[in-house]
Amino acid sequence: MKKAASRKPQSSPEKPRKLLGPLKERKFPGRRIVEVPDLKGRRLEKVVIYTSGEHHSIVIEFQDQTAVIVEIVPGFTLRAVQKDRQLDGLKILRRWPAIFSER
Repeated sequence: MKKAASRKPQSSPEKPRKLLGPLKERKFPGRRIVEVPDLKGRRLEKVVIYTSGEHHSIVIEFQDQTAVIVEIVPGFTLRAVQKDRQLDGLKILRRWPAIFSER
C-alpha cells in the first residue's frame, strides 16, 4: 500500500483590489468636470457629510451596502442645491445652507 503524500496548502497570492473603470473627464478654461461612470444606476441610501478639525469627507452610501468616500482637503465651503435637469436653465428646486470646514 502506498503512503499518501502530504500536501502543503499553497498560499494564494493576495487578490488585487478591484479598481473602478476610468473616470470621464472634460476640461474647460479654468475648470474641469470629472464623472464616475461606474456609479451610474446604483440606488442611493443616504449621503453623510463629515467635518472635523483634521478630517473632512462626504460618504455616499448605496442600498447594496457599499459606499464611496470622498475625502476633502481642509479649508472648504460646501454649497448644495437640487436642480431639475429637465427644465431649461436647470431650475433650482431646493437649496441647503452652506457647510464650512472646522478650523
